[in-house]
Amino acid sequence: PDLSMAVAQLDSIDSDAFSDRAALRYLLARIKLAELSGNWDAAIAEATSYLRNRRTPEQAAVLLKLGEAFYRNGNYGEARIQFLQIAKLEDAVPHHEIARFYAAKSGLRVGTPEAIESALELMQQVAAENGPLAVEARLQLGRSHLDDGQPERALAELSPIITEDANHDARIDALIMAAEAHRA
Repeated sequence: PDLSMAVAQLDSIDSDAFSDRAALRYLLARIKLAELSGNWDAAIAEATSYLRNRRTPEQAAVLLKLGEAFYRNGNYGEARIQFLQIAKLEDAVPHHEIARFYAAKSGLRVGTPEAIESALELMQQVAAENGPLAVEARLQLGRSHLDDGQPERALAELSPIITEDANHDARIDALIMAAEAHRA
């Protein structure tokens, strides 16, 4: 769809005069438009401005969206910073697992040795907590260990998926990676 009219309408609005609630709705509209268009620059600018100028209970959720915007825009280093910031916020407990998981994914994409080491530690934490993202974290760890030439460590990460949760959709992925690890 042609989103140029929506972009023009949002660009014509000065959100600085909005109440916190209206500013949040405006930001969410920017983010939705970015999701539809793939152009994240305006959403990143608006989220950054929102966080700089306002202190609201939605702070962690906005940081999460900002991290997502940087990630989708290919700026993995900045995404990692935003996600790590959320993981440190005490009032953001519901977002901690998601933040650590995506900080780790961002770190793996950054690719420096220290970012990768930190990413693997974060993935280990997510996997150990057995929350909703634990299986995905184990798959990411398995893949990272395989790519790093450590098939034994990959098998150790994949084993719980294969043996303990026979009906989980990720089991097929784990079995394929395990076969790859056995061939290595």
